[in-house]
Amino acid sequence: MAKEKQIVHFCRDSVFHRIIIDLYEAVAPGQNRYILVKEKEAYVSFKLEPEMEKLTKAEAKEALAQHEVAIFHSLSENNLWLAAQAGDQQKVVWCSWGSDLGANHSYCSDETILDPKSYQANQQNRKAVLRAAKITLYKLLHQFPSLQAAYFNWRIAKEKQPLKEQALSKIDYVSTILPPEKEILSSLPQLKADYQWVNYGAVDMFVGDFYKKDTPLGQGMFVGHAAFFTCNHLDILPQIKALDYPHSIFIPMAYGNKYCKAALAEEAPKLFGQQLILQKEVLPKADYLKQLLACNIAVLNTKRQEALGTLITVLYLGMHTYLHPEGVLYKFCTEQGLKVYTTQALKKGMDFPKGKAKEMEHNRAQLEKIYGREVVLSRIENLLKKLLD
Repeated sequence: MAKEKQIVHFCRDSVFHRIIIDLYEAVAPGQNRYILVKEKEAYVSFKLEPEMEKLTKAEAKEALAQHEVAIFHSLSENNLWLAAQAGDQQKVVWCSWGSDLGANHSYCSDETILDPKSYQANQQNRKAVLRAAKITLYKLLHQFPSLQAAYFNWRIAKEKQPLKEQALSKIDYVSTILPPEKEILSSLPQLKADYQWVNYGAVDMFVGDFYKKDTPLGQGMFVGHAAFFTCNHLDILPQIKALDYPHSIFIPMAYGNKYCKAALAEEAPKLFGQQLILQKEVLPKADYLKQLLACNIAVLNTKRQEALGTLITVLYLGMHTYLHPEGVLYKFCTEQGLKVYTTQALKKGMDFPKGKAKEMEHNRAQLEKIYGREVVLSRIENLLKKLLD
């Protein structure tokens, strides 16, 4: 086992690389190795930090065997396969991102996490994509009879243990983004891991230069954090239109699903015309925060856990925040004493909120208790003590 760098991190292609590195180096400097598993020619959506390596699955498997501790930042994509390769003597951590919690649980069911209009749009696009993919696959397989036979034998194999079962049986510790997601783990019978809550980021990391500053807000409305059908834009936007809100409507869609982007680009201008600001390009963090400061209302209509960094940011900045009443974000906020509202309160004739200094001060104090840097680092330190002792 390698002693110089005892911990190997298998990351997901995401915007959180820098945060992961900074937090773990603060707790265990020089003890970490950071890997993104991608085939050599595979496209990388987000920039690799200087400390990171891009390895193929075969190379990553070799790297995994060289370390005492492996931390998987989500079990999606290649990370799932790699976790199944872990040795019995290795200590393995799964830091779930939410969407990788289990396809058989209602948490990941489209019928559960999508509101009606978003569900309908998503199903229409999914059917078109799957149909095109199947046609392409079958045409390709037809040209290679032996490969075609192997593919269909694999599909009908009844005794093949699913890869996810193999991977989950190797996990020693598991974390979810939010504690309310912990109940979902009971739907994974192969998982016998101990629960240990760790976090992706602290308050100051999310709000940047605006940390501990009181910055005036504009009067716009911020809706959704990205262009995903799970944000349920198509359901909440008509409800917002009915408010006759007189100020700008800001919808970020630089990240997300291309079909959702297309749906938003078609529907949102019909509803809001010149009021609408569709952010289609990725902005530097400072510029994005300035755009947020032009708003004093935030609407996050997601049911499953996503947009937590955005939620922390808008609450800290003092925005009045409306969440889906059935969503895990709303449940978490109410459990933690954060002042938020449900999207059911967005009704015609409502009094549009203005700044409330006491509410902002209250939420900032609560956020520091939950996501202050020292608190976040202490959770990571507790995990590493268990792994390295």
